[in-house]
Amino acid sequence: MMNQRAKESDVQAGRLVYVPSETYLVETEDPLKTTTILRLDEPKVFLVLEESERSYRILHEGQKWFVSRDKSYEVENDS
Repeated sequence: MMNQRAKESDVQAGRLVYVPSETYLVETEDPLKTTTILRLDEPKVFLVLEESERSYRILHEGQKWFVSRDKSYEVENDS
């Protein structure tokens, strides 16, 4: 089950976040300094590796990326 936007909650490393399609992942936390940008073609669930004030560091296809907190939703276990 998806919760509120992740930016409004405290998603810790090791938790999962849902990221909708058309969301951009960036190589560095500062979008002005990033050299690689990836747009998701389909929604996905990612493992949070680290968190900061504005973004989460996630693992996607074996590489570390940043996704904005306001584009992410915490995934909660219903059990």
